[in-house]
Amino acid sequence: MKLKFVLLGFALFCFAANCFSSDEVTLNVNGTKRVFLLHVPPGYSTNPMPVVIAFHGFNETAANLEKVTGTSSFADQAGFIAVYPQGEKNEWHVFGFNDEDLVFVRAIVEYLERNYTIDKNRIYAEGISNGAQMSYRLACDASDIFAAYVMNAGNYSPNCKPAVKHPILMIHGTEDRLLPYSGRGMLEGPRQMAARWAAVDGCHPSPKTFLEKGDVKAEEWHCEGGPQVQLYSVRGQGHIVRTQDVKLVEVMWDFFQQHSAEK
Repeated sequence: MKLKFVLLGFALFCFAANCFSSDEVTLNVNGTKRVFLLHVPPGYSTNPMPVVIAFHGFNETAANLEKVTGTSSFADQAGFIAVYPQGEKNEWHVFGFNDEDLVFVRAIVEYLERNYTIDKNRIYAEGISNGAQMSYRLACDASDIFAAYVMNAGNYSPNCKPAVKHPILMIHGTEDRLLPYSGRGMLEGPRQMAARWAAVDGCHPSPKTFLEKGDVKAEEWHCEGGPQVQLYSVRGQGHIVRTQDVKLVEVMWDFFQQHSAEK
């Protein structure tokens, strides 16, 4: 019997140890050595290729994110460059007190622009947990770089004033106890953040359910001429979301494919 298993983190699960490969790249960022993993699919050519930058969770690593999610294998099929930055001390500075990680991400993009033919209008950010919060930080403070964002299992600061608002897609388990669905303290849960993000752009205040299958409910705040805002709630799931009801990896890539920063 085929095992139907989807581990969210923008990926297909990788069953074989050799189903991905990547290069480790070291950059000097303001005097500090910063590292990221880079996977360029076999189909890479001189045609501009989209880029997905994936951020690991707290106390995790870029290598483990690549290994357990199989994003590189999916990149080979879908045709995008996959990047896995490594956070200092295995974490990301997400609340605006430190800009080192923002500088690091910009340095990564500059490296890619110098060394590869990338589509500058199709650079995307995604992450899980603390990595989801880093993706959100980029949506707030680096909106000139990215075209869309996917955030899995994060809580978010309401203090966000991006120069440009781009589409966001969030995934969250309703029983998440680490970063709760309803938020924690001053941090917003995914529904609160989605509603706020949509309201600033004059979107309809009530989301419309466009998919309900098993434990998965997908909603969208309709934004006339504005960015797309979607929330996938997975009933009964905790901080690490697993579902057999829909192939969310395909949903997430489809979401990215729909959006470009090009005016």
